[in-house]
Amino acid sequence: MVESIAHRRGNSKFNYSSFPEFTEEEIRRSLDSEVKKHKYWSNTTLNGLKILRIETSVTMRYRLESFIESRTKQPICEPATDELEPLEMHCSSVWEVPCSPTRMFSEETKVLNLPGSTRISKCATCNGQGANLCYHCRNSGTVRCTACNGTGMKSGVPHPAVVTHPLVGAFPYTDRGSSYSGGAMASTSRGRKPYGLGTPAHLSSITGVPPPGLSIVDLCAVCQGSGIRQCSVCKGFGNKPCSVCNSTGRVRFVTKVTIRYSIMKGEYCHEMNLPDEELEKVTGELVLVECQAVVSPIRNFPIAAISEHSARLIRSHLDKQTPNSRILKQRQTLEAVPIADVLYELGGRTGRFWVLGRERIAFVPQYPKKCCLL
Repeated sequence: MVESIAHRRGNSKFNYSSFPEFTEEEIRRSLDSEVKKHKYWSNTTLNGLKILRIETSVTMRYRLESFIESRTKQPICEPATDELEPLEMHCSSVWEVPCSPTRMFSEETKVLNLPGSTRISKCATCNGQGANLCYHCRNSGTVRCTACNGTGMKSGVPHPAVVTHPLVGAFPYTDRGSSYSGGAMASTSRGRKPYGLGTPAHLSSITGVPPPGLSIVDLCAVCQGSGIRQCSVCKGFGNKPCSVCNSTGRVRFVTKVTIRYSIMKGEYCHEMNLPDEELEKVTGELVLVECQAVVSPIRNFPIAAISEHSARLIRSHLDKQTPNSRILKQRQTLEAVPIADVLYELGGRTGRFWVLGRERIAFVPQYPKKCCLL
C-alpha cells in the first residue's frame, strides 16, 4: 500500500507554498506560550521585543519503522492443571506456533506453550503429597515460647513445685540448642492443647490441680503456662503447602514460547541543526506514506540525501534480522515540517529563536531575560 500526497495533487514535487506563512502575531503568541511554561522567565520582556526578520523554510523528515517479531523458548516447571492440550498439534520449531499480533505497529508480549512439549510428573519436592514438613517446628506445629523461655512462668524461671514433683521430674526444654519443642511436648488426650514438659500446664494435666502457691498472674501471658506457642510459619499445622506444585502433588514440564512484537525506528532530518527532542514535538505535512512487508528505498527524490539515507536505513534494519527474529512489516514516511527562523532585537542586542511545525511551538535556546530572586 503506497500513498503519495504529492502524486495525489497531480505533481511530482511537493508544493512548499501550500504551507501558510508565519505571521508576526503567530510568532509572538508561540513565544508567549513558551514563556509561560518556564517558572523564572519574565513575560514583560515580550513588550520591548522587536522582530527584525522571519525566514521560513521546510525541513524534510524521513522516518522508517520496522515491526519486528522475535521468538524464544525456555523449558520450565509449573504446577499441573486440568487444562488439556490438543493431541493433534505438535510443533518442533517456535515459528510453527500459530500466533499473530493484536495490532500492527503496537508493542506487546505473548507467552504460549509449545504444542507437544508438555509432560506431567509427580512433584519431587513434596513427593506427590502436596505439602512439605515445616522445618521451623519440626512438624509439631508449636515452638518454644520466647516470652518465658519455655518455662510457662512470667518470670522466665521454672516453678520449683513443678520440676521437683515426682510425677513430672522434667526440666522444661533441657535441649537449649533447639528452638522447637521436639520431645519436650506432650498432650494428655486428643483434642487437648499441647504443653511443654516441666511447665505448670504439664503438672495441672497430670494432677488435675495447679501447682501449690501458683496463681494465674504468675503464668506467662503469651502461652498461659504451656511453655509453647503456635508456629508462625506453618500456623500450627506442622506442614506447609508445596509452592512448587501449588498443593496439587503434580507438576508439568513444558516449553514456553515468548513472542515479542517491537518497533525498530530510524529517522533523518535534512539540513537542520535543531535538537531532535524539539523536532519530535511537532508535525508537518506528509509527503509520502508507504507500508509494505519490505519497503523500497525512495528514488529520484529532489533532495539526494533523502534517497541515500532511505536506502541506508532500510538496509540497516534488514541486516539486524536474526534466526530468532523477523520483520513482519515496514512503514516509511516523508514529512515536510515548516520552520520559521526569527531574528529579534531587544535592548540593542540581537538574538534568534525558532518556531516549529504546524503546532507553532517556539524553541528559544537563550531567553533574553529571566526573573531574579533578590
